[in-house]
Amino acid sequence: MRASHQERIGTSGASDVMSNLQRINWGPVENTRHDLGTDIFCQVRDERRFDLGLFVGIQVKSGDSWFDDKIRDEAGNVTGWWYYESEPRHFEYWTSHTLPHFVVLNDEATRISYWAHVTPDRLKNTGQGFKIAIPSEQKIDLANLPALIQVAATQRKGFELAGSSWRAGVSELGPGKRLRHALLAPRLVAPHRNARPQGTLEPEEAIAMVALGRFSDFQQLATADEMTPDTTAARHHQELRWRFLACLWAIAEEADDALEMTRSLLSDCSIGSADHAAATALLICQFAADEQWDEAIAIAMAALDGDQLAPADSAWISSHLAGLLVEVGGTDDARDAALGVLRNLAGLEPDVTTLALQAAASWIVFSTADISAHVTDRSDLLSSIDNPVAWWREQTASYGLNDAVLKEFRARLKDSTERWTVEDVAYARLWSAAMTAQLAADYGVSRLHLRQMGRYPVSQGLQLDDSSMVSEGMMALLT
Repeated sequence: MRASHQERIGTSGASDVMSNLQRINWGPVENTRHDLGTDIFCQVRDERRFDLGLFVGIQVKSGDSWFDDKIRDEAGNVTGWWYYESEPRHFEYWTSHTLPHFVVLNDEATRISYWAHVTPDRLKNTGQGFKIAIPSEQKIDLANLPALIQVAATQRKGFELAGSSWRAGVSELGPGKRLRHALLAPRLVAPHRNARPQGTLEPEEAIAMVALGRFSDFQQLATADEMTPDTTAARHHQELRWRFLACLWAIAEEADDALEMTRSLLSDCSIGSADHAAATALLICQFAADEQWDEAIAIAMAALDGDQLAPADSAWISSHLAGLLVEVGGTDDARDAALGVLRNLAGLEPDVTTLALQAAASWIVFSTADISAHVTDRSDLLSSIDNPVAWWREQTASYGLNDAVLKEFRARLKDSTERWTVEDVAYARLWSAAMTAQLAADYGVSRLHLRQMGRYPVSQGLQLDDSSMVSEGMMALLT
């Protein structure tokens, strides 16, 4: 018995393509039993070999004949090839499949595999069938990995944000996402003040309340529930994430031992864990607040050095590194770091925190470079800056500024009505906006809210003829 020439070509072509996929760290599995138009199913991984929870389908065409219908530019150079089918059924199957599908032409002589993502807008009706262009620059190789991941990520679904503050809590978040969300998007984690928490307050929910500047709300819940530690008990709690709460509270209070508490917290975290990333971000922010840029950079680089962080957490710390490098004038290195963040986030399942990190990195790219040299579509980059975390942060700041304006209005009217308050709402909400922006590596926005925090006591002090408040505010503005 002798195998057919076509079988040899088909088998070797699939083997070549699978080898090329393995070289970019993807996980191909040949579909030999139920091939209806998909030769290979493939697990998608990023450049650090982290699995992205994505699959793609691949149809392989191998042999010289598939390269006959060349596409040429005006100079006569080959820029690709047309792949043609007289019947639409395969194209219909690929474009309607829940997984993104690639048509891959494999050159047997060079073993280079060229790909195209099959989408309805890329199909050309010839009158006798349909064809799709396979560009010569689209090879299955590491140089094209970001583009391949971007295609694979098109299967991701969006998430519903309407009414999310009422549903807030940790129950809908995976364990690795909870702490990052509590610090960057606390609105999604802190229980709504008009909805009683179901059961005992989780530490991430308490952290989110503090991150929102809802200090008195947390204290009331801690008093009412004996299972919820207060901020003093949380300092030495056996559960690590309650100690996170104590650190954040100490930072808010500007406690003398806040920095040492955070250092100790970081040393207690397992290397590469979500806790390790969050503690690193907290420590970076404290050094950045004191403009100790070199120390902050060293902390970020130490966290990234072992390449142990999960993709989203690695992007979080890399965003900080990019922002810190801008502060010390290392714009080229900052831009490279920010572009790396954007590449690494491209294939991840998006959530509100990764969108915020994408925004911070995008702004660094936009503000430090000739945009045309690095980004082909400026609108995509700038639109990423408009994201839910930014909206919610500005809503928090607006709430604080409204309280400040109301106080000034009453002072001007000489309103002597006695009002019972447990916290300075304006200060607490502006602190929240500044802190969450800084935690999200958005240093420019953080400074904006810090300036608002400085102006607030100046305005109040002038109205109340309180020189100490004026002095406090002026010192904040000058530092």
